[in-house]
Amino acid sequence: MKFQIQILWVLAITTSILFNACKEKEDDPVKVEEEEKSYKDIKNDDWRNHIGDTLELTGFIKLNDDGSGVLFIDKKDVDINGLVDESRYIALGSENLRGLKKDSNYLSELKIRGVIRATTLEERQSLRELVGDISQFELKLVETPLVITPGTTPPPPIDPCVLNPSLCSFAGQAQSDRYALLYSGGMNPDKAYIRYWNDMVLYYNMLINLYEYDPDHIIVVYKDGVGEDNTMPVDFAANPAGVNQALTILENEMTEIDKFFFFTTNHGGTRSDNGSPAVDDESWDGDNTDETIFYYNSSSIAYDDDVVEWIERLSFKSMICVMEQCFSGGLIYDLRGENRFVMTAATETQVSYGGAVYDDFVMLLASALIGTHQLDNTPVDADANNDGKVSLTEAFRWASDNDTRDEIPQYEDSGEGFSVSNPTPNGFDGAAGSEVFGF
Repeated sequence: MKFQIQILWVLAITTSILFNACKEKEDDPVKVEEEEKSYKDIKNDDWRNHIGDTLELTGFIKLNDDGSGVLFIDKKDVDINGLVDESRYIALGSENLRGLKKDSNYLSELKIRGVIRATTLEERQSLRELVGDISQFELKLVETPLVITPGTTPPPPIDPCVLNPSLCSFAGQAQSDRYALLYSGGMNPDKAYIRYWNDMVLYYNMLINLYEYDPDHIIVVYKDGVGEDNTMPVDFAANPAGVNQALTILENEMTEIDKFFFFTTNHGGTRSDNGSPAVDDESWDGDNTDETIFYYNSSSIAYDDDVVEWIERLSFKSMICVMEQCFSGGLIYDLRGENRFVMTAATETQVSYGGAVYDDFVMLLASALIGTHQLDNTPVDADANNDGKVSLTEAFRWASDNDTRDEIPQYEDSGEGFSVSNPTPNGFDGAAGSEVFGF
C-alpha cells in the first residue's frame, strides 16, 4: 500500500512538471515567419493606414539613375506603353538599392524587405493629380535585396547609324519645305524607358538621311530637355511650356506649301471627355473617352483636343503622323483632314508594346521604309507591287503584317477620320498613301 502511494506521488509530481513546462513553452513568444503578401493587398486606396508597416515582397527591378527603382510583379509590364495598374508595381526609394548595379541588374528578380511610406520624390509626387493618391506609395528598404534570378544589362541608347549603317549611307540636299516635330514625354524616371529615346533617334536619322530634312527644321521635345547621348539634339523639355516653345518656332517658320511630319512615342492614357478642352467631340455620340499624351514630371496632361490645338497652330500642305503610344488610334478622328496621313500602333482601346531596344510598330514601319530590319539588319522588301519603291500604304501594311504583339496598327488617309488596319492601293484608305513615298 505504501509502495502504491509513493508511485502515485511520483506520477503526480512528474505530471505537474510536464504541465508547467508545456505551459511555459506555450507562453513563450513564437517568432512566425512573415507571410509575403500580394501587391494588390498592399498597394490600394487604404495604403496610408499601413504607413510604417514592414513588408516582404518579390518582383523584377528596374533601376533609375538616382538609385531608386520600381519593382514589377511581372517583368512583361515594362513593355506596355501605358500606365501599368498601380497594384502591379511598387516604387522603391534609393536606400539599400545602391548595392545593386544598374548596368547588370535590369529586371533581376529580387526578394526585398521594406517599410511603407509616402514618397518624397518630386517626380513621383507629380503623379498625384494624374493617377491619384495611390501613386504616392513607396517602400523604403531596410536591408539589401536578395537576388533570386540575375538580370541583364539594361538596353542602351542606340545609334542607328552604327546598328544599321545602310540607314546613313544615303546622301542628298536638304529640302527647305519639310518640317518635323518629334515628341516623347515618358511621365517620370520610373516610366521613361530608353526605347522612347531610341525610337526618336531612329526617326530623326531617317528624316535627315533618307528624306532630306534640314536638321534645323526638326524640333525635338524630349523628357526634361536633356538627351541620353549626343546622337540627337534635344530642343525643349516635354512639358506645356516646352511644347509651346516648339510650336511657336514651327508656327513662325512653316507655310502652306510645306510638308509636316509629326511623331509621338510615349505613354498614352484615357480620360473622360467631360474634363477635356472640347467636350462632345468624339467620333460617335456614345464615346465619352478622350485619349491623352503625358508630359514629363508634370501634373498636367495633354488631351487629344490639346494635340489638335498643337496641329491647328501650324500651316502646312500635308501632314504625316506616326504615333506609338497606347490608345493612339483614338487620335485619328481628332487629327483627320485633307492631305493628312495618320498611322498608329494600336486602336483607341488597345495598349501598345515595345521591346528592349525599340517600340515594335514604329521600328517595323521604319524597317519597311529603309529596306533593312532595324534589329537584325536583314533585308526587308515591302514593295508589294514591285515598282521599285515603297509607298506609305505598302510600308504600313508590311509593318502591320509583321507586328506580332497584341495590338492592331491603324491607318487613315481619306480625311474622314475612321481608320482601317488593312489599307489597299484601291481602298478608301490606302489609295492616297499609295502615291506617297516616304516622309
